[in-house]
Amino acid sequence: YNRPYVKVFEEERELTVMLLIDVSESQSFGSTSIVKRDMVAQIAATLAFSAIQNNDKIGVIFFTDKIEKFIPPKKGRKH
Repeated sequence: YNRPYVKVFEEERELTVMLLIDVSESQSFGSTSIVKRDMVAQIAATLAFSAIQNNDKIGVIFFTDKIEKFIPPKKGRKH
């Protein structure tokens, strides 16, 4: 053990973030203050904003018992 240990950190770049969002009727339930659908929207928006800030690609799949809508991953605020 007479050698120094050097840990090299390599930051991952150009990630692709895919959000899978349940849009079934079960998302209409929740507490008196917030329903599941609203909470999911807030979390998804936060994750999407974070991906955009990191210049990562972001995509979404909205589903029920089948895929309702697919938005392929792309970069940028306009996406």
